[in-house]
Amino acid sequence: MAAGRALAVDYALALFSVAALLTVAFDGRSAALIMGSTLFSLVGGAIATAWMGGGLSVGPIAGFIALFGVSMRSAILLVSRLEALVLSHEAGWSFATVVRAVGERAQPLVSSAALAVLGLAPLALQAGAGGFEILGPMALVIIAGLVSGALASLFLLPVLIFVFWRPGYARLARSHRTSAPPGV
Repeated sequence: MAAGRALAVDYALALFSVAALLTVAFDGRSAALIMGSTLFSLVGGAIATAWMGGGLSVGPIAGFIALFGVSMRSAILLVSRLEALVLSHEAGWSFATVVRAVGERAQPLVSSAALAVLGLAPLALQAGAGGFEILGPMALVIIAGLVSGALASLFLLPVLIFVFWRPGYARLARSHRTSAPPGV
């Protein structure tokens, strides 16, 4: 029980640290969207875990941790591309700009997800075999999470970005960082 509490505290500190770093790198709204986008992948991983019997062992937990990083990477790349388009005045703020940013990030997102799925497929196919008690479930969780995360990042995240993200907040955050005197 004490080990479980210590692990929960460690996870909470890690999540807080990631959120703080994202807030420093972007702004609060962007950080919230990026952190929230991890839920897309976690849904796929949860479905895979339920399909395997619902037990959380070392394999699925490791898969969830990997999904957290991969899904954040996809959202970070999308938000940073959108910021680059809008804040450089290359494109005005509109849903068409969001679609353009998604279009520019779609091929790398799908390619990286497909490559990871192809690489993990042999482990997933051996999930019930002896010696694959950890790697098989981990691979299944990652594959399911990558598929759900990629689909949601292409179709659901752009809508959420358009509804909740505003270039004014990002611009304000950038101007405070660039106008601060050195050493502050």
